Amino acid sequence: MRVKASIAVAVSVALGWPVLVLAPVVVSAESSGAIAGQTRSRAASIASGDSHTCAIVANGRVVCWGDDSLGQLGNGPGVGSVDAPGDPIVLPTGTHAIALTAGAAHTCALLSDGSVSCWGDDSRGQLGNGAVTGSIDAPGPAIGLTGPASAVAAGAKHTCALLSDGSVSCWGDDSSGQVGNGLTLGDVTAPSPTLSVPGFATAIAAGDAHTCAVMASAKVSCWGSDSSGQIGNGASSTTDITSPSPALTLPVTSGAKAIALGANHSCAVLMTSEVSCWGEFVGIPRSLAKKIANDPKVAAAIAKGARFLGL
Repeated sequence: MRVKASIAVAVSVALGWPVLVLAPVVVSAESSGAIAGQTRSRAASIASGDSHTCAIVANGRVVCWGDDSLGQLGNGPGVGSVDAPGDPIVLPTGTHAIALTAGAAHTCALLSDGSVSCWGDDSRGQLGNGAVTGSIDAPGPAIGLTGPASAVAAGAKHTCALLSDGSVSCWGDDSSGQVGNGLTLGDVTAPSPTLSVPGFATAIAAGDAHTCAVMASAKVSCWGSDSSGQIGNGASSTTDITSPSPALTLPVTSGAKAIALGANHSCAVLMTSEVSCWGEFVGIPRSLAKKIANDPKVAAAIAKGARFLGL
């Protein structure tokens, strides 16, 4: 849900902003050893929500820690919070996780059979189970997608899946059009019909209340809240965009190869390996934080010659 810290650090250094560097803390990927014979594993990938974190460890198992007030750790009832990785949670039978995403207080896993399972806060239908259930404290059955998924992305209270046929389907909070179905329905409790993205989608990302996809053609399309120009369509208004936008005008004609979204801004790695960002707080001093850039631009203040490999 958040833009990776490496981008923030690189831009901050280039612009002369102060950078907060915390001493790294090594966290065992599994239980701290309280369980006799517990073998620790290295994490293969990680996802963090507002106050919780989950990681994929050996054999596609998932461990989580942090706030569990809405079941976002997926470890069953009766747990308020967990201050260290616990035992692997129980995923749907016969599957293992190959990717994770975390919203504000919900978590979803892309499973080995191409299905998606979610757990945690379901106050806006973001778990995709066809109902607003309040919360679910363990991974649910596979969500009813129209085909196997290849990626999944969680916003604050909405979720989107990229399907293997290049289509996109979303569900959850649609109060700003972030589900992309052409409406602002409030809550969409099951995956929407596939969206009209301008091409074969190859990557998907979600911010607090907006969503963007990268196409095989390297074009980028966004939809949802445009309160800070995060859709990137150059519009001076802040009207919500309820369907995937036409391809954005990027700084280079060759397009983008990756994308990541913050709460109210968007950043893409261009085919030139430069980074282009738009929305709130883009390439400007924090003292001018109210200023908004509403169309993609290269952050020219990044040190000359710097190149990014991914987001």
